[in-house]
Amino acid sequence: MYLGSRSADGSGGQYATLEDRLRGIREGVLFPCTDNDTDIYHCPADKRVYKGTYIGDSAVHRIYRTYSIQLGLNGGPLKAVKRVSSIKQREEACVFVEEYCDAAVFNTGFGFNLDPIRFPGSWWSTIAVWHNDSSTVGFWDGHAERKIWQDERALDLAYTRSNIFQPDNLDLEYMVRGYAIKSDVKWYEW
Repeated sequence: MYLGSRSADGSGGQYATLEDRLRGIREGVLFPCTDNDTDIYHCPADKRVYKGTYIGDSAVHRIYRTYSIQLGLNGGPLKAVKRVSSIKQREEACVFVEEYCDAAVFNTGFGFNLDPIRFPGSWWSTIAVWHNDSSTVGFWDGHAERKIWQDERALDLAYTRSNIFQPDNLDLEYMVRGYAIKSDVKWYEW
């Protein structure tokens, strides 16, 4: 959904309504696999849909979707996964991740993103911690788990959105292991 204002105060354009955001979810390729349930895209602990983000509280900042799909599994600028058989270790492959994003125009960010080949030891996307220093992660094989973040640096990133470079962070290594895109430095198609 490319509707919306890109200004911090929500002025300067037509903004995406809650119905626009829900329609964007319903038009997604994976939506039929969810029993047509938009509720599974939103965690009740995520209050951004009512309160907005730290950037603002206007309707343009009221984000509905809590769970981002790993970039590369949802298309985008990556060489997207096109065959189920290309996903190895499906019990470890993360699909849905609670991500914190203040992107007012979209439901949330483009997708949960890491680049362990070109930028090892770095987070690109920010995890959301709606549940006492933990997040929900959904896996390719259909199971989900509550990930309790152990490294204080991961939690600092979640709360302050700063310090993305975190070598030897076991939480980041956990996410990298579950990252479905295992490729070389040419995985972007920009």
